[in-house]
Amino acid sequence: MGSISLQYPTLEVYLRKENTVREEVWNSFFNLLVKDNKERVKNAAVLTVVISKKEFEYNGRVLPLTTRQFDTGAALENLALEASSRGFVAHAIAGFDYDKARKDLDIPDRYDDVV
Repeated sequence: MGSISLQYPTLEVYLRKENTVREEVWNSFFNLLVKDNKERVKNAAVLTVVISKKEFEYNGRVLPLTTRQFDTGAALENLALEASSRGFVAHAIAGFDYDKARKDLDIPDRYDDVV
């Protein structure tokens, strides 16, 4: 991931199925997906929600982070490349309930939930 003045605007919130203690925790991510995507990823080992900051601090000022979508896309691409280099498959899915993700995952307003 890239940084802006050593601030990292993108966060990846993820769950590994094998390390999830309770099934309802795994389902909190899984149930964000639309029906067709649930079928596609029902055997996934990891589910991730990628979010990015809307603003950053620089010289004591809070500025809009106008490159956040580019930075988040680059972070996601790097995640997919790393997964591929290790023999895994990573696939971005936009088909999920964004409002439910924000509420259920308690995503602060200072972040956009992206994918």
